[in-house]
Formats: sequence, structure tokens, C-alpha cells
Amino acid sequence: MTKAHLDRRLIQKAAKEIQGDVPLTFVASGLKTDPHKISPGEIFAPVVTKDYDGHAFIEAAIENGASASFWNEQIPLPNTLESGFPLFITDDIAASVKQMAEDYLFDLDPVKAAVTGDYTRDVTKTMLKYAVEPMYTIHESEDMDGNEFTYAEAVLSMPPGTDILLFNIPAKSSEAVRKAGKLSDPSLAIVSIFRVDEGQEEAENALLIEEGMKASGTTIIDGDAARLVKDAKTDLITYGFNEEDLFRITNVREEEQAAVFEILGVRMLDYKLPLLLSQHVKFASAVVGAGLHLGVGAERIQAGLEKITAAELDFESFASVHGSVLLFDGEQGSESGLAYSLGMLRHMHRFERRALIVDEGFQSNPLNSKFIHEVVADEIRFPITDVITVGEKAFWIRDALNKSGCERAGGHYATHHEAMNELESLLRSNALILYRGANKALLKQIIKELNSR
Repeated sequence: MTKAHLDRRLIQKAAKEIQGDVPLTFVASGLKTDPHKISPGEIFAPVVTKDYDGHAFIEAAIENGASASFWNEQIPLPNTLESGFPLFITDDIAASVKQMAEDYLFDLDPVKAAVTGDYTRDVTKTMLKYAVEPMYTIHESEDMDGNEFTYAEAVLSMPPGTDILLFNIPAKSSEAVRKAGKLSDPSLAIVSIFRVDEGQEEAENALLIEEGMKASGTTIIDGDAARLVKDAKTDLITYGFNEEDLFRITNVREEEQAAVFEILGVRMLDYKLPLLLSQHVKFASAVVGAGLHLGVGAERIQAGLEKITAAELDFESFASVHGSVLLFDGEQGSESGLAYSLGMLRHMHRFERRALIVDEGFQSNPLNSKFIHEVVADEIRFPITDVITVGEKAFWIRDALNKSGCERAGGHYATHHEAMNELESLLRSNALILYRGANKALLKQIIKELNSR
């Protein structure tokens, strides 16, 4: 994967002094503030707050591959720091990192775009990537919360040659969206909400992205959200199923394991998505609007959307001969990944049952009861019908559901062997099943055996 190119010239403009062995050819591949998330070749930027001083974790950053570090001139250097390690001395790390990000952004000069909303923003940005490439190269940021360091990390992770810098902005907090919008200043923003009536608060938060945009910008919104807009500053483009939507979806149908649809007024083209995304065609229409706005031809967009599979959406999928589909996701460790996976479980295509199976390995990081109570219990809601938990730690989810009054079919088992009858019953029905755990091989084997009978 191509990485950022942060050279000595760029760093020298942001730092008061450079110490250590920093040749003229020095190049870093990015910048991180979390010493445990540093990748080899990246710069560490210690964050200082009331209760935390990142300078204390310089050795952890180096152990994880940091090639250099910013350093506040008022903080003594640790005696254990290796002689010659590159240090960029400054009296204000936040200001230096921000300047470096602005200079790098000026050098690369990408189109700044944003997608904000609920979990569907991850579906939308994946569709957008496939719709505009290879005409444009998109660099996606991680979730941006309005923090200046998070913004700088997004900018300073861009590879040279990036045409579009796409900011991913969750809409859970109105203040975070406001701050993220002002920092990113996108010229194009897509508001992505599964159903405005289900997530009106997130829709209202997401629409605040416009506050940080210039009047010359364009906001692409669900037609159902248009009623929430007051005194729009930017050019508004609507998508959806309503007659007044500029990008109006028509003639939705199923053909050969694909969801097929047309968009009124955009030539006579059939757009196709995997059948599992039959309830997400609305976001494809948003992407068509964004692609055309960026100058991409309708045929190019059509061809890009047809390339999307479950794998591009970060899922492995396995179908049983009985009509059930088993999903394994790739976001085992993060809160945003869990919200995305459970959102997709609730809304992928049409199934009689929707089930979550979790065991001791449902997170890659050590389990945290606060995380479970606040995220899992909140996201496991209609139309998820079944929850099967396996193992002592997975029982925390069952406990969280019971305490929240969220009753679901499915039992708790000490081992996978004890859960086998219920697992097979699910796989024999018309069910969509999301498995989060450490025993994928077992479930794949069960599917294989069922399909061979």
C-alpha cells in the first residue's frame, strides 16, 4: 500500500529545531498520536492533556516502529532514549502538527470530501471508491471526531497522488460533526442515514457538516432529510425514492443474485449491487450523484458498483443450501466496527431471522464490560431476532441484554459443542447470521457438512 511522504523540508518548516540523525533524505510514512498504533516509519506526536502526557510513552512508540518524534522543548528527555533518535523540537506540538498538515495538504491539493451519518457511511464510502476509481484515487480517513490531532493524522497519512481526501465523520455527536466539518472544510459532503425516521438525531447531527463548508460546496442528502434543513448554505442535491429527488431510484428488482435498479434521468442504465445490499440501493444513488458531480461518467460509475462484493464491505460470506447466509466480519476490535457490523446484520436484504453469535473471541482486545454494556446492548435491536452466546465472557452480552430489557431468542452455552443443535437449526432456516468470535473454522465446517448432505 502506498504511504504518505513526509520529508525533511516539510518537517523543518513545522519544528523549531531538529535533533538526532536526520539525513536530508529523511522521509516518514505518516504520523500518529497513539504510541500503540504507530506503524513502522511513522512519526510519533505526544499529546498532552490534563490527565495524560504522551511524552512518557516515547519508548513504546519507538518499540512499535516510530522513526522519529515531536518533542516539547520544556520536557526533559528520558535517559533511556537512544542517542541519535530523530526528534523534532517545538514549543507547541499541536500547532506544529497542524502547520505540517496544512503544508502537506497545500502540496498535494486533493479535493476534500466527507461522508457523515450512521453506520451506512462505510457502505457509501466503499461504493464511492469503486465508482470513481481508476479516474480518481481516494484516500479514506479513519473515523474523525473533530479533534485537531485526528484531523492532522488523516491529512498526514495521504499518499502522494491522492485526488480525493475522504473524511469519515460519525454523526453521534452534534459538536463533533461541527468541529470535524470546520476542520476538514469539504467541498463535497454526503449525508448517509439508513432511515431518517429511525435515526433523526443522527440525521440532524450529520446535516451540521454544512456549517463548516463554503457556500460554493455541495451537500448530497437523503430526500427524507431535506425537511430537516433550514436555511441551507451550500447547494443541496437529494437522492432517494421521492418524486422530487434529483437522483430518484426507480424500477428496483432482483436478478441473478443482484439488486438491480435505475436512476431516473441518468441515461437508461441498470445499476447492480450484491443482493445482500438490496436495502442499500439508496446510497448507490447518492454515489451516482457524487460521481457525476466529480465529472465521472455514468457508465464508469455503473461498472464500478458492479465490482462490489461482500469482501469489499469487509465481510466473508458463506451460503447454506437452505437459504441461510453466514457472515464473518473483519472489524473485531473497534466500537465503530461493531456498530457497522450489527447495522449491516439488521438491514442486509430480507431474512426471516437475523442472528448474532458471539464467543470469547468476539474482540481482539481484552474484553471490557463498559464497552459491552454501552455498545452491544444498544446495537442489538429489531430486527435482530436471535442472540447465541458461547463462553463465560460472552455471557456479559447476555447479561447486558437482560438488564436493558432487550429479550431475544437464543441461548447461552459453555461450549460450541453444546450450542451445536441451535447453530444447525439457524443454518437450516432462512437466516442471516453474523459470527463474532475466534472459531470461524468450526462454523465453516458446519456449513460445509450441511451443504454436502
